[in-house]
Amino acid sequence: MYTFVNFFSQSFYQSNQINPIPTPPPSPTTSSTLHECTVCKASYRSKSGLTRHKTIVQKYNTRREGLYTLPLEAINEFKAQLVHVIQGKLKDHFSKSGRQTISLPCLESLFFGVFEGYIHYYNYRTGSYKCFFQGPDAYTQVANLFNNPNWGRKFFNNNQQTFVV
Repeated sequence: MYTFVNFFSQSFYQSNQINPIPTPPPSPTTSSTLHECTVCKASYRSKSGLTRHKTIVQKYNTRREGLYTLPLEAINEFKAQLVHVIQGKLKDHFSKSGRQTISLPCLESLFFGVFEGYIHYYNYRTGSYKCFFQGPDAYTQVANLFNNPNWGRKFFNNNQQTFVV
């Protein structure tokens, strides 16, 4: 069994400071020497550390020997089921909003069929994978992955809707 992705959340923070002028966070003096992974935002002190990280991530996205390649129909059906599970987590009241985690057991070959190329972490002990979708185009990336532009929206009566941020 493999664990699905924890891939959507966004927190909003409102400050109650007396001074309404926002001040940027202090930047480290060695910011030019830090190298950051654009996907998981992990920082490395050297370029070789970032390169090592990217090499490891590339290995996670390579099918291991003996892993089945499933038919496209099975993969598309699983994508539709994922969309259904995600939309089922979207509730129609703001008090139910916030970070949501979806865990879904599936075959490793099925997981690879859907998320190959987006896997960014693998735990050898538990056999679980993680994918990260961040940034301004994250929603579009997942929409293209699931072949469904409304994967993260749920429509209710009276023209109400909830969506993934």
